Amino acid sequence: MARVRWGVLSTASIGRLVIEATRAADHAEFVAVASRDADRARAFADELGLEASYGSYEELLASRTVDAIYVPLPVALHTEWTIKALAAGKDVLCEKPLATSAADAARCCDAAEAAGRHCVEGLMYRHHPQTTLAHKLVSDGDRPPGLCPGRPHRQRPPGRHPPLGRPRWRRPRRPRLLLRQCRPPVRR
Repeated sequence: MARVRWGVLSTASIGRLVIEATRAADHAEFVAVASRDADRARAFADELGLEASYGSYEELLASRTVDAIYVPLPVALHTEWTIKALAAGKDVLCEKPLATSAADAARCCDAAEAAGRHCVEGLMYRHHPQTTLAHKLVSDGDRPPGLCPGRPHRQRPPGRHPPLGRPRWRRPRRPRLLLRQCRPPVRR
């Protein structure tokens, strides 16, 4: 598999973290950065060892040495620059949220389809070890007390509480997960 050569739109601090994390990847590398200020882009590139820097976002999108674009711009600019990157023939990883409305998200998806490119929102939770552990706990039926993922908190009507002295869950042997808190259903 060929290495994907990435460019980053902006010198935002989250970009530094993503670039550093990507250094361990076998099939991806960051090679360029763009900023509205050419000097700032050059300093960022020198600091992180990137090959190229550009004084405008358009220059980066026009570069033939970049295959994909990472968009960590302010949220209000995500849709605009995601669509421009897709139109330039680049795959896009956009920092969350992808868009500020469902209509803007649909425009991004339509632009990706029209360009024959990928457009992905940068959500880490799917690949986080904590999510894997939560999935395993739920699959095994071993949920910590008071926590059940994917269900909103709800109050029971008066008189519907379990009898006193009857524990419903055994004490967890694992650390508690930070998931949406809710009360589990009463089992009779």
